[in-house]
Amino acid sequence: MDRKILEYNGTLFENEITRYLYANFPNISVIQNKQLFSAYLRKDTQIDVIAVCDFGVFIIEAKNWKQWIKGEYDDTMWVGKSNSRDAMRVMNVYNQNFIHIRALRNRIRALGLEPVPFNNIICVPDGIQIFSGCKEICTLSGLRDLMKRQSTINCVKVDIECYKKKIMLA
Repeated sequence: MDRKILEYNGTLFENEITRYLYANFPNISVIQNKQLFSAYLRKDTQIDVIAVCDFGVFIIEAKNWKQWIKGEYDDTMWVGKSNSRDAMRVMNVYNQNFIHIRALRNRIRALGLEPVPFNNIICVPDGIQIFSGCKEICTLSGLRDLMKRQSTINCVKVDIECYKKKIMLA
């Protein structure tokens, strides 16, 4: 599939996630397409969606695939199928997002600030089949519940505006 079409479809789904977040959380700030340097990759990387709530910060990797996604924590590659005839192989999506989290955390520390724990989430459209034991993957309609579950694990209180400024500086 053409890379420009993939990027366009990805942006559409990121916008859909953003609308969903604002509709479901009255106290939230969302940042899309945050570009950061990753020392691990030795190049820039892009975070699809960052959701800053009073109960946590969520780094969301959006995969706008239409049919299915398959992958486990220890798989090097994950596989998914969208509208094309061929399945797509991509870097382990959980690890990809963890690289984003590490890049953001390192950048915030480089500014002399202390980062809060970040929550790793992979979000796919409703109706897609998920073949994974990864607890951090959900459909769009399950995003709210996953965020709430993750927030009870980390138990963090976040000053939304203050932390949004930290992320924008990073």
